[in-house]
Amino acid sequence: MVSLQTSELSVLIPVKNLEKEIARIFSACVEQTKEVDAEYIFVDMGSSDKTVLEAVTLLKDTGLHGFVIQNGDSTVPAALNTAVQRAEGKYLIFLFARRLYSGFLTQYLQSAEHFEADAVLGCFTKDEVRAAERRAISSAIRQPSGAHLVREILRGKVGVDLAAFLVRRDFLLSKQISFDENCSFGYAGEFLLCSLLRAGRVIQSPVLLRRNESCELKRGKTG
Repeated sequence: MVSLQTSELSVLIPVKNLEKEIARIFSACVEQTKEVDAEYIFVDMGSSDKTVLEAVTLLKDTGLHGFVIQNGDSTVPAALNTAVQRAEGKYLIFLFARRLYSGFLTQYLQSAEHFEADAVLGCFTKDEVRAAERRAISSAIRQPSGAHLVREILRGKVGVDLAAFLVRRDFLLSKQISFDENCSFGYAGEFLLCSLLRAGRVIQSPVLLRRNESCELKRGKTG
């Protein structure tokens, strides 16, 4: 079990019209965080169904620490900015209904604590995992800088996804890094690149990322 203080982790969950799916999506999140004392922040973006009530009920029925914010008819980046400001955890992760990953969080937290990292990402290939394992066990092998990782990402050599990205909250606040609320589709990429470029230490945790497709939202894409 990972030894963490209360609300060492904040899980930020933007939601809209997920009344029927939210329980399944949240269960996937709870499965990952069952060994962590975390807080769960749902940010509703103007749902017209009972999503807010369902989120409140889930927190009450599970006895987990968290709350629901009604952010009005807002965009995902606006919802995430609100959640970052309200979060109390040392580290933040972002939960998206359409892109759920499993089995990475415990290793991410261990990597973050061990290396005192500002940000942690995972691996999409076995070669990345092997390289990350070598760096993790040998201090003689230098960890790649954020700038190096950005170059590798832009070259298609390393993958990164906001849905499997851990970041230290105080780092974001001190560097004034936020989501661009005027950027409806590229906000995730911009946020990731800004975070990696400005981080003092970035760690690629030796975790092979796997999608939890059985719990993901399968509804057709919105505009």
